[in-house]
Amino acid sequence: GSEYEQRWQSDQVIQNEQ
Repeated sequence: GSEYEQRWQSDQVIQNEQ
C-alpha cells in the first residue's frame, strides 16, 4: 500500500505544477 500512496501523491504534485 505504501508504494500506491507515494505514486498518488506524486501524481498530485505533478498536476499542481502543471
